[in-house]
Amino acid sequence: HQTGYAPKAKRYGLAYFGSNKKIAGYDCDREIFIGPYHSEANPLAIEKGSSFDSFASGGNPIASLSVDVKLAPGRSKDLIFILGVADTKKDAKRIYNKYKDEKKVYSKLNELKRYWGDYLSSYRARTPDEEVNTMANIWNQYQCRTTFNWSRFASYYEAGIGRGMGFRDSNQDTLGVVHAIPERVKTRIKELASNQFKNGSSHHKFFPLTKTGEKGGYSDDPLWLILSTNAYVKETGDRGFLKEKIKFVDGSPLPMYEHLRRAIDFVLSE
Repeated sequence: HQTGYAPKAKRYGLAYFGSNKKIAGYDCDREIFIGPYHSEANPLAIEKGSSFDSFASGGNPIASLSVDVKLAPGRSKDLIFILGVADTKKDAKRIYNKYKDEKKVYSKLNELKRYWGDYLSSYRARTPDEEVNTMANIWNQYQCRTTFNWSRFASYYEAGIGRGMGFRDSNQDTLGVVHAIPERVKTRIKELASNQFKNGSSHHKFFPLTKTGEKGGYSDDPLWLILSTNAYVKETGDRGFLKEKIKFVDGSPLPMYEHLRRAIDFVLSE
């Protein structure tokens, strides 16, 4: 699932890291790799010129590999490193074996470049400041897309809770990408509307995989559905969306416009 949320499912998985070249050494322990009185700017393993072959169980793990490469003056060589997460060792090995092939790697790399090229080309700001242009045209759009995909996701291991998708957060997140992926935004808005109750209130957070949610007593939550829907209709001209029927958590499907009207009525009644 694109949001990454899988509550109540113990899918810990595993991280894997490999290369298409013979491995000369490795480090998994961050403190050993960096070394005492050193930092990320001058890791001890780099200064030493070889890995410590450290293993980490808990603490601050990293993935570092070293390979031996001989280059003649003026020559270059491509190295492939494969980093990912898989459910099983079998899955990890399958993906690793696939991307040891340079042709497959470059094919996917070019595909990725085309994807982001198409996405970023939907908006272009031109100012006298090139740094502002870079921030607005590339990094801001990338950040907005990541935020939309993950709904400000915080890892269970980082936060200590299974947060789910925030209702108002996810509505706000659509504003940064509606110009580029309006159909995806429409799908997200419909998903959000389906987490609204027939009295106009809504879940404060919900879990898309299990279709469950939690009400947090935040009376402003349903109003954000108006903001996202307004932005979508203005961007696309799709006024027919207001007539599309979407179910409530506890009621039959009604037009999107009715969802918005009930959101206002609920807040006014509080």
